[in-house]
Amino acid sequence: MDAFSALRRLYQNEERWAELAWVYETRAHVLDADNRRADMYFKAADLYLGEIADENKGVDCLFEGVVLDPRHRRNSRKLKEMLQARQDNERYLTILENEIELLREQGTDKRGLATLHMEAGDLFSTLEGRGGDALKHYKAAYTYDNKMTDALDKAADLLLSLKMYQEALPLLKAQLNTIRDPTVRARKLETVGRICMEEIREVKEAEEYLTEAAKLLPADAQILYTLTEVYTDRRYPKEEGELKAARVFLALARIHREDGESEKAVTALKRSLSLDPFLEESFSLLASVHEGAGEWEALSDLLAKGASTYEGRTRLRLIVKRCELLENQLGKPSEAQKIYETLLEEAPEIAMPKLAANLERTNDFEGLARLREKELSFATDPSRQVAIRLDLVRLYKEQLTRADKAAAHLHEILSVEPENLDALTLYIDHFRQKGDFRSQVDTMEITLEAAKKQRAAKEFMVCLIIEMVKIYRSQRS
Repeated sequence: MDAFSALRRLYQNEERWAELAWVYETRAHVLDADNRRADMYFKAADLYLGEIADENKGVDCLFEGVVLDPRHRRNSRKLKEMLQARQDNERYLTILENEIELLREQGTDKRGLATLHMEAGDLFSTLEGRGGDALKHYKAAYTYDNKMTDALDKAADLLLSLKMYQEALPLLKAQLNTIRDPTVRARKLETVGRICMEEIREVKEAEEYLTEAAKLLPADAQILYTLTEVYTDRRYPKEEGELKAARVFLALARIHREDGESEKAVTALKRSLSLDPFLEESFSLLASVHEGAGEWEALSDLLAKGASTYEGRTRLRLIVKRCELLENQLGKPSEAQKIYETLLEEAPEIAMPKLAANLERTNDFEGLARLREKELSFATDPSRQVAIRLDLVRLYKEQLTRADKAAAHLHEILSVEPENLDALTLYIDHFRQKGDFRSQVDTMEITLEAAKKQRAAKEFMVCLIIEMVKIYRSQRS
C-alpha cells in the first residue's frame, strides 16, 4: 500500500478531516493527468464544504478542480452558484471562459456557446474598464446564434455608451432587420438617424431613417424635431431643406394644438412661416390659433405680413380681413380707412363699398363726393363711369346742393349715353328746380322718345305726358 492510500485510510478512520483534505490537495499537486488532479481537488472541496465547514477553502479547491476539468458539469454549476453569491466575478469569468473554450473545441453546441458568451458579456459589462471584453462576447453570442438579438442590442448599447458610433452603426442597422414592433422600430430608427446626422455627418441618410420613424409614429414630436434639425443643418441643400422643414414644423404645430399646447403651436407655426412664407396651411392655422385665443394685435400683424407676401385674390382677402379686424376688434377705423384708400385703384369693388359706408355713417358727404370723384378718375369702363356719375349727381343734388356740379356730370353722361333714362330724369329735375320750363319740356320730349324705344314702364311715360301738359297749359295762361 502506498503512502497516499495509507494516510487516506488513517485519516478517514480517525475522522481527521483537515489532514485528509491536506492529503488530497498534496496528491493533486503531484499527479500528471488533469482529470485525476481535478478529482483530488473535488474531494478536498467536499471535505471543506462539509465536515470542515471552511467555505473559503472549499471554494478554492472547487475552483482549482473545475479549471482542470471543466467537463465536470455538476461541480462547475455548484462553483458558479457560490462564486455568484460571493460576487467573485474574476473567478466566475475564468470558469465561463473555460466552459466556452470546451464547447468551442467540441463544436457541437452552438446555442450553448451563444448562451455562455452572452453570460460572459453581461458580467464583463458590469466591470469597470472591461467594456471591450463584454463587446467581444456579445458579438460572439450573436455570431453563434443570430436569433439571440439581445446580444446585438447589448453590443450596440455598449458601443453607444462608449461613444463608438462608427462601430455601433452597423449593429444598429442589423437590429432594424429583426424589429417588428412599430414603436420600438421607430425609436431605433430615430437613434440611427441622429447618429448619421451628428456623428458621421450624413444628413441624407439621417433623413431616410427619421422619415421612416415619423411614418411609424406620426404624432411623436421628438422624432419630428430631430427631423427639422436635419433639414436645417448647413450640410443639407438650403432651399430644399427649408421647404421640408416648414412642412415638418406645420405637423408639429398640429400635434401641439391637439395636445392643448397653444404657445408651442404658435412657435412652431412662426418657425414654419419663417422658412417658407408662402406655406398657406401654416399661415391659415396660425391665424386660426390667434383668432381662437382673441389675440387680435397678433392676428393683425400676421395679416399685414401675409398681405405683403401673397399676391392676387389672396392678398386682397387678407387686407379686407385685417381692415375688418381693425374696425371691429381693435377700434381703429381710421387705420382701416387708410388701407381701403390704398386699394381704391387696385380693387374698387372691394374698397368703395367699405369707404362709402364709413363716410355715409358719419354723414361726411363732402368726403364721399371726393371719394366718388377719385374713383371716377381711374375708372376705365364706360358703363362704370356712367354709374359713378349718376351717384355723384344724386350726391351733389340731394346732399351738397351743388346744382352746377350735378349738371356737369349729367352733361357728361348724356354726351356718352344721350338716351340714358336715369340721367334724363335727373336732368328734367335739374331744369324743374331752376324754373327753366322750356329746357325742361325739351328734355322731357327727348326722354319720352327714349322711353318708347326702351319700352319703359307706361306709368313713367304717362307721368311725363301729364306734367308736360300741365306746363303747356300754365305757359298759355
